[in-house]
Amino acid sequence: FRCPFLVFELDVIKDHAVIFPVATLIIIDIFMQKMRRLKGVRKVICIEEAWKAIATPQMASYIKYFYKTIRKFFGEAMVVTQEVDDVISSPVIRDAVINNADTRILLDMSKFRNKFDSISATLGLSGFQKEQILSINRKLPVGRKLKEVFIGLGSYSQVYALEVSRPEYYCYTSEQSEKEKVLKTLSGGSCTSFLETLK
Repeated sequence: FRCPFLVFELDVIKDHAVIFPVATLIIIDIFMQKMRRLKGVRKVICIEEAWKAIATPQMASYIKYFYKTIRKFFGEAMVVTQEVDDVISSPVIRDAVINNADTRILLDMSKFRNKFDSISATLGLSGFQKEQILSINRKLPVGRKLKEVFIGLGSYSQVYALEVSRPEYYCYTSEQSEKEKVLKTLSGGSCTSFLETLK
């Protein structure tokens, strides 16, 4: 109960008709207890790859509940997804998430350019914010490995460049071929020698 950081990895059970709903109920119960009983401690629930959770009406209802009540308990709710449609196409949580999310972080949305007007309207973006988002990664400097990100805090918004060191990049990459390269290199030597090869 007092463990400050919990991660539940559900990939192995995400398609199981019985175990997945039971596991999500257990996770929700654990977080609800922490949310209500831990006083004066910041609580955060971050649902990564939220599309699977949102697809189940029961979990979507809980996400809606978290967004509407968590602030009263000194907490925050976050939904992370690669597709904006995952959030805006769910009538159960769309308004709860959008209306209660003061901070919005969006990456490159160029693949949604043709339908960005409807996304923009749903997210309540101003014309200027829409231009900012559609400008992401369009004019990156040559010779630097960076990506841009849109961060909106209420009505204030800005596009920022994000550039990390090579060791940091390889720590967090989700590219399968790069992860395999890291594991292969580490299996043949030490972490120190691997970091040396990145310099």
